[in-house]
Parts: sequence; structure tokens; C-alpha cells
Amino acid sequence: MRAVAVLGVLLFHAGVPFLDGGFSGVDVFFVISGFLITQNLLREHHRTGRISLVRFFSGRIVRLAPAALATVAATVAAVFLFLPPLDRTGTRTSALAALFGAENLKLALTGTDYLADHAPSPFQQFWSLGVEEQFYVGWAVALMMVCAVPFLRRHLTVIAAGLTLASFLAMLVLADVNGPWTFFGVHTRAWELGTGAVLAIWTARHSGRRRHPGRSRVLTGLGLGGILSGYLLLDTTTPFPGAATLLPVVGSALLLLGDGQGPVARVLATAPLRWIGDRSYSLYLWHWPVFTVPVLALDRPLSVGESVVAFVATTALAVASHAVLEQRARTWARNGRFRPLTVVPATAAVVAFVVPLTTLPDLRGTDVLPGATAASVLAGPLPAPTVPRNVAPGITDAESDLPVVYRDGCHADSSVTDPPSCSFGAADATETIVLVGDSHAAQWFSPLLAVARARGARLVPLTKSACPVADVRVEAATLGRAYRECDAWREAAIDRIADLDPDVVVMASAAAGYEDVTISDAPFVEQWRDGVARTVGAVREHSDAAVVFVQDTPRWDASPNRCLSGALDDVRSCSAPVGDLTRPDIRAAEIDAVGTAGGETVDPVPWICTETCAPVLWNVLAYRDTNHLTDRLAQALAPRLGAALTAALPAADTDPASSPAPTGVPDPTTGPASDPAPTGPPARGGSARPSGAPQLSP
Repeated sequence: MRAVAVLGVLLFHAGVPFLDGGFSGVDVFFVISGFLITQNLLREHHRTGRISLVRFFSGRIVRLAPAALATVAATVAAVFLFLPPLDRTGTRTSALAALFGAENLKLALTGTDYLADHAPSPFQQFWSLGVEEQFYVGWAVALMMVCAVPFLRRHLTVIAAGLTLASFLAMLVLADVNGPWTFFGVHTRAWELGTGAVLAIWTARHSGRRRHPGRSRVLTGLGLGGILSGYLLLDTTTPFPGAATLLPVVGSALLLLGDGQGPVARVLATAPLRWIGDRSYSLYLWHWPVFTVPVLALDRPLSVGESVVAFVATTALAVASHAVLEQRARTWARNGRFRPLTVVPATAAVVAFVVPLTTLPDLRGTDVLPGATAASVLAGPLPAPTVPRNVAPGITDAESDLPVVYRDGCHADSSVTDPPSCSFGAADATETIVLVGDSHAAQWFSPLLAVARARGARLVPLTKSACPVADVRVEAATLGRAYRECDAWREAAIDRIADLDPDVVVMASAAAGYEDVTISDAPFVEQWRDGVARTVGAVREHSDAAVVFVQDTPRWDASPNRCLSGALDDVRSCSAPVGDLTRPDIRAAEIDAVGTAGGETVDPVPWICTETCAPVLWNVLAYRDTNHLTDRLAQALAPRLGAALTAALPAADTDPASSPAPTGVPDPTTGPASDPAPTGPPARGGSARPSGAPQLSP
């Protein structure tokens, strides 16, 4: 069974066709682990009358720690040698989480964070070990306590089944609330290990019963069929864990109930599968970094030939790990030459190895370049030849360079359905600007606030994570279901705009980012065009506001900051052609939809790109991840945005060049100007402004 489980996972990650559900091999491991651990604990109680937690945890340490420590150390060394320096930041966190059985918690936290740049972690395979280890702690303690009380011990099967059912129901309920915590959390995965535990208790209670060979043959056949059906029928679009998880879990349970009888059991007991099963732990540990580090180093998927090489390398490492680390550690433990406490200095040594190799160098060059001024911004983007000494923000600080709406709680997260009541700018303003959309709208908050301040206007942000301003139905990235909260929030935002009666509504969205998550089967560009037209039309129908739609900024396959961290003296090598980072078909559809609905479009790409898009402009780091501008660059672009809004707000007699670039950025130690605390909901705005249909291109 271990061979079937690990082969499913390995072949899935190797990209073997028709095994899109091979990831469910992990769930087979969970059932096996729950069964074997409970069986061992019950045997000890039957033999000695008690359960020794010290003996149990010592055995787990001897079994798991040596190979895990070696895998972590080798993976850190590979990251240091082959990946860009910026990758070391996440490597340290993941390596330490893997060492201490918390990688699942770390992944749940980052998966919940919409702003996290989700490159695969080379330690991601440790998530399942974290779940198992956390289950072992809780279950071993619970079993020891229950077995110590005769009344409870007589009802052990019912207690275990009740806990298992509670975890199963928690999975079904929470999957609709928080996908990452449901996937990685022990509370929603414990039922899989608990299924194995219940089987172990039941078989221990009925070990004296006569076997029925015919029944065993049916059970093992159905069990293996369930597991293989999961491998063939599930895929990465299947809500998981969820009801579909019953396929591998029930299949594994039926195989265990078959008690090793029948032709299927005999096939699983053949020498090749036993050989793979004995090495399944090492195969599982080593396969992920072997497949992942080259992908991160090459910035592309592996070819078929490269995947074959990775598979062979995984097998070689697993064989060596099994022989040198797993087997030898167990032999030494039996002979008294290896004690569990030996793992403490070994772990300390690995930590001492990890820390220096994951320490970042100074990711700045030696040149000092001029900052972005209003005049230079209006003249056009100026790509930097190197990462300057005075770069702002620093490469390591890019991901946290956010507009103030995040800090002030004025940007709605995935669960919110009613826009927060926030207002920035002059309290007695007669002019109101509304910013509406997703995080790609929120990235324009700071420059729009600068424009509002220059006009004495009020700015009201209505932005929500991963929720397109276009009226299209999408799946929630962290929930694996329809993003109902987004639909409700969009309607509420339009109602809020109607109540505010603003002078201008500025819209923006990460258009191409929704192509893979739209629910309709219609062509995406068609969906997007119609959805934009519906939203702009709804705003125009419910208010007299002018509507300005700011088109999307460049979208990179991988964060350009990774490249920059290894090419401080050659920014050009990290640049990319505009055509590789933008979608002309989507942009044309937006211009058509917005114009037809009576709004105007603004294209910000010429503000930040020439024929190519550079990741450093002037002395400003341009991107905080693969698809968001840094707040420093957005602030610098305030004169451009102010000029673009002139047609929508013609009453202002302000020269665009006089609109402040809210701080400029000549000094990397100087942060953006502090923003006023948001006030309560603004009063209704001033006079309505007419809007035409042409695209604005200042």
C-alpha cells in the first residue's frame, strides 16, 4: 500500500498523463499511518498494561528524524547554489518549519494571504509530515488517557469514531470558509488518520474471528479500485479535501479490511512493490526538492527527459537515504548506539547550517541614481541600468511596500461582503472620487490620494482582494468554490456609489489574473468585455459620476525581483518585452466595453514601459511581486494619473506637473508621506461631471 501511495504522488509530480489525481496518494499514507500507529500503541497496552509516551515519541524520532534532517540540509544547500539570492528569505522560514513539524501551518498562513507571492516551496512535501506529527501528539495522549480508564476503554471504538466524524464534518464545513486551512490543517485532516485508527481498534477487538477469503478478495479489489479511481478521476480542479477525499480514504480502509487476502493483496506483496514501499518515506522526502529546485532555477517546467532524470535521481537518493539513514538509525537504536536525544544536537547542527546559507547579501549595487520627479515621470519611464545603492523600496522589502488602505483595514479581504466605510482627504470636500476594484485598483490608491489632495477632494476606496470589478463570476482562489462574497460585495459597492453620488469613479482590475478562475465556459475575453460593460453601465445608471477605467499593469510569470537579486549590475537582463507581459486582446475588449457604456479608459503601461518593461525605473523598484506595482512607484506616477483624470475632472486648473509625486524616492530610508486616518462615510459629492468615450493617453 505504501508503494501505491508514493507512486501516485511521484508520478503526479512527474507529470505522467492520466494521473491528475495522484496527489491523493498522500491521503492513502494518512490512513496507513493512523492504522499502524494505533495498532502499535494498542499492542503495547495489551502487552504492558500501559502506553509509554516516551517510548512512542522516541520511536517516531528514530524513524523520521535522520532522513528529514538530511533532506532539509541538502535542500538548503541546493537553494543556495542554484536559486537567486532572494529565494533564501522564504527558504529559511520553510526549512525551520519543516524541521519542527510546522510546514503545514506555515503553508496555511501564506495560502490565506492573498498578497503572498506563491512560488512553490522546496519544502512543501513536509506539510503532510506536519499533519501526521501533530496528529501523533494529540492521538497518543488521548489514547493513553482513554486506555487508563476501564469504562472509556470499553467504548474506545465509539470515541475514536466520534472524533473521526467530527473532523470529517469540520472539513466539509470549513472547506467553504477557508481553503488553505482546510487543506493543510490537522483539524480537517485528522479524520483520514482517524479512519485508520478506528480500523486498528476494530481489528484488534475482532482479531479472533474466522476470516472469509471471498469477502477479503472483494474488499481488497474494491479498495485498490477506489485508490486508483482517485488517481484517474480527480484533478487539481477537484475541491479537495472534500467529499472526493472519500475515494482514497475509503479505498485504503477497504484494503486494510481485506487483511492481506486475495489476488490484489498478493500483487501488492510482490518483491518490487515491497521494495518501493520500504523506501516510500525517503522517496517522498527527496522527490519534491529534486523536481522543484530545477523548475525554480530554470523558470520553466521540466521537459519529459528532465523529468525522467529527476525520477532517477530521486530513486538514487531514496535508496541511499533508506540504507544509510533510516536502516542504520534503527539498527543503532536497537543496539543502544543511537538515542533519540542525539537528534537535538543534530537538529541544532542543521539549524546552524541553514542560517548562514539563507542569510541574504546586500541586494543593492554601487550606483546612486536620481529619483523620480514630476517632470521626469511625465517625460516617460527611465529604466535603470543597475539596481542602485539608493533603490527604494529595497528588494527584500518589496512585498511589504503596500498602500495605506491595507494597514487601515480599508481594503476588504475575501470574507467581506460590505465595503468598509473609509474616506481620505479633505473632510469638507465638495468633490468626491471613488476607487473601486480589486488589489490592482488598490495599488492606485496612493497616487489617487495625491490627486485628491491637490484638488481638495475626498477619496473613498472600495476595493476587495481577488474580486474583479467586471461583473463576471469567478472561483475564490483560497476557497475552491464560487466567490459568492465577491458578487455580493460588487453589488454593495455599486449601491454605495449610488449613495455617494461621486464626481468620478476610478476602476481597475487584474484582468488576465481571472482567466483561469471564471466559472462560465464562454471565451474569457468575451466574458470580460461584457462584465466590464455591465459594471460601468450600472455605475452610470445609478449615479452621474464620470467613470475612468485604468487598464492593467504588466503581469510577469515570476517575480522580476528574483532575477534582480542575482543580477544587480544588469537590470536589462531581467527586463521583458511589453508583449510578453500584457494582453492586447483583453485591453481592446476593455476599451470597447468602457466606451460603449459611456466611460473612459486609461492605459498605464506607457507610464512604466518602453518597448520593454524594466523592473527598476529611476531609483524605484517597480514591482512588489509578479503583478503588483510597489507603492513607491505608484506614488511616483501621481502626475501621470492626475493628467489622465483631467478630462474626467475638467474643473481643476492644476498643471499635471504640479501634482505631487507623493514623496519622490531619492532616499531609500525615507518612507512615503503619512496618510491621514480614514474618516467615516463621506457626504454626497458635488456636481456631476460629463464624460466622453475616448481612451485617455496623456
